[in-house]
Amino acid sequence: MFAIRGELMKHHSTSPDGEPSSEREEHVPMAVSERDRLESVEFADALFRVHFDKAPIGMTLLSAEGGYLRANRAFCRMVGYDEKELQRLSEPEVTHPDDPFHDFAEVRALAVVEEDPIQFDKRYIRRDGEAVWAQVSLSSLDDASSAGLYFIAMIQDITERKRTEDDLGRRIVELQALATTDPLTGIYNHRFMLDFLDHRLAEAKRTERPVSILMLDVDHFRRFNERHGHDVGDRALRSVAQCMRQVLREEDAACRYGGEEFAIVLSRANLPAALAVAERVRRRVEEAPPLTPGGDRLTCSIGVSTYPDHASTALSLLKAADVALYQAKHAGRNQVCEYLPGALSPQTDQEGLHGGLLATSLEAVQALITAIDLRDRYTGAHCQRVGRLAQELGVRLGVSDADLEVLRLGGSLLDVGKIGLPDHLLTKADQLTEEEWSQVRQHPVWSEQLLRQAGMPPEVQHLVRWHHERLDGSGYPDQMRGDELPMAVRIASVADVVTALKDDRPYRPAWTRPQVLAYLRQQDGKQLDAGVVQAYCDLYGDG
Repeated sequence: MFAIRGELMKHHSTSPDGEPSSEREEHVPMAVSERDRLESVEFADALFRVHFDKAPIGMTLLSAEGGYLRANRAFCRMVGYDEKELQRLSEPEVTHPDDPFHDFAEVRALAVVEEDPIQFDKRYIRRDGEAVWAQVSLSSLDDASSAGLYFIAMIQDITERKRTEDDLGRRIVELQALATTDPLTGIYNHRFMLDFLDHRLAEAKRTERPVSILMLDVDHFRRFNERHGHDVGDRALRSVAQCMRQVLREEDAACRYGGEEFAIVLSRANLPAALAVAERVRRRVEEAPPLTPGGDRLTCSIGVSTYPDHASTALSLLKAADVALYQAKHAGRNQVCEYLPGALSPQTDQEGLHGGLLATSLEAVQALITAIDLRDRYTGAHCQRVGRLAQELGVRLGVSDADLEVLRLGGSLLDVGKIGLPDHLLTKADQLTEEEWSQVRQHPVWSEQLLRQAGMPPEVQHLVRWHHERLDGSGYPDQMRGDELPMAVRIASVADVVTALKDDRPYRPAWTRPQVLAYLRQQDGKQLDAGVVQAYCDLYGDG
């Protein structure tokens, strides 16, 4: 009936060593009756039927239109129909309607052209309505007797493999989400924000459209966290993230920048539009339901910068927004400020300092901060916290705007010199030896050298070199004492000590607030400046 019979006959008419029997007849005579039986159509049909029905994978014989002429047991089990039921159906009728191979005419055209079997994956719809994935190998067959065209399909169930692939795909998506999402708040993380800003800024330069950055800081969050506990503090950060989501478009991105700081990238938003969004975010945070029984509400300060008005690169745009954020906090908090280079510098000397900070490359500053963070995650986070606390103490003490600028910038760069220390010193769980301490005591000197090479103003260089000096001369590296230490250095010293004591270290757990306050009072006027210690106690003490 079909050309395949000849193939089967040829296969089963060979000798044990694989040579055709016709070539060996003169050596191994075969009875005429046996040869006639092997060549009979009935035997070929029976042999084909056995192989067809007992095959471990599904097999079907299809008409030119895709109708089922034959279906073996494996395929019937796969789709839940018996052979007679399938013979009343066609391949398209049991193929998933969304499958690209639903149209049998397209498959047929491809199978006729190809000499080798064509292979593809598709879904069959079982009788019970469930989908089953299969890998199909389809070959065309010519019936010499009737010049008809038929197809034979070998079908393997790959549902489990597909499920595994789908699970793997979902896991990959989940891992990608984890790599770009802050686990606490559910918004994007710092890493994603930097990539997203680079992309949006490149697009803005091509299209000559603006891009804006909002830097947001939760006001007095550390005090809120200490008063109500970390669980309430975490809820507060999630609440702020939700407030940001509610006012953003799909093309914008809200990110957790670090700690209680957030950043928002606004695509194609000029300065007025960005200020309007910032004000909506600020108002939503202020008006959000209280998170504590006492009715304590959160507020936030927001700084705004815009390309091309304020900066031309991603890092300088971020730094300008950070400066604007500081301006908002310095002006009383719970408000929005755009980046204004001269806003904090009415005095001539302050203008020189502030101009110097920006002119010496905001990118260089951010590069140094990033280098600290990549070299030692603890040191980078520690410096950021020192910088924020130093500014709060400076505001409390009423220092000059010039000193506030030194604290803002220098505080985040205090330990940049630790880049030069060996890894084992940064992570050692035991106390350092005297030889190891001699290396560690060199990091303020290395910090000053790096900032000098980056073109930082002398006041900032002095801050990073002297922040381990003490009033009684017991500090390092220069054993300075008393009035030799500028006020900015005294403030940074207290901020550094407090932050270090409140952090977990490899060789000891974090100190509690009462322990920190007790230590400060012991060193009041001895190693640490009495006025700065009092300012900290006023802000965070128990009265």
